[in-house]
Amino acid sequence: MLGRVLLSGRVTRALGSTRCLSSCFSVAQQAAPEVAVEPSSRPPTSTPASSCSSVLSRSDMQKGATTTYDYFGVESMVTLEQLFNARCHLGHYRGVVDESALPFVYGERAYQHIIDLNITLKNMKVALHFLSNIVYKNGVVCFVSGNPKFDYLIQKTARECSEYFVTRSWKPGTFADVHNILGTSRIPDLVIAFNFSRFEKASRLAVRECEIVNIPTIGICDTDCDPTSVTFPIPGNDDTMQSMQLYCDLFNQAIVNAKRLRDIDRGLIVEDDADESSRC
Repeated sequence: MLGRVLLSGRVTRALGSTRCLSSCFSVAQQAAPEVAVEPSSRPPTSTPASSCSSVLSRSDMQKGATTTYDYFGVESMVTLEQLFNARCHLGHYRGVVDESALPFVYGERAYQHIIDLNITLKNMKVALHFLSNIVYKNGVVCFVSGNPKFDYLIQKTARECSEYFVTRSWKPGTFADVHNILGTSRIPDLVIAFNFSRFEKASRLAVRECEIVNIPTIGICDTDCDPTSVTFPIPGNDDTMQSMQLYCDLFNQAIVNAKRLRDIDRGLIVEDDADESSRC
């Protein structure tokens, strides 16, 4: 079920490759004669602007949205204790584990894998930073889950933060052939995926389609999921209501907070009014 009609635009990822030339460089350095170089009379060139300057307006840059560390207050949104109390550390039995998820496993108890919450905490903060920046730049976010158990929770979270959701069976080509299927030219700038293990077809197809059209993805990766299929994997339990509620609360909080700061920086609302509305 498509929660709302997706609008236009996408975030693309630049893929590059590097080559190791250290050995060639060392040989050339030994063979090259020493040459005295006179200092140049030209004034030094200015430091090139960051890539964010082409996306954000000058007023946004002055406010510090891209120059201030933790501008969105992500570091204080989640703690290790919250993850533990929500049972995010409980993985699957070792018989269904995905080998790509083994680096996220801390240990094993009664044949059940225990997820390393230190990695979960670190990856969650990185993902929340990215999510906040996408929303701050007017990006479109789509929640995707094919598990009917969390249908209501995902829809409720998306509606509370005025974003989009797909919580039913996935129609192939929803993103890859968006012109014919949705009748629009816009796809999400970010997809947040839940329950995309090899046993759950709907979310897995959505994640695969995001790879095809270069949509960045944030994924909650249980031990039966492949973390290499998403851009920002967050290792954690995706089967209990406690853990899923915590994930949704964090994503909701990050989106609402980024929209509030965006409106304040662009003069759409006064900061005092924003504080009162957030308390309400």
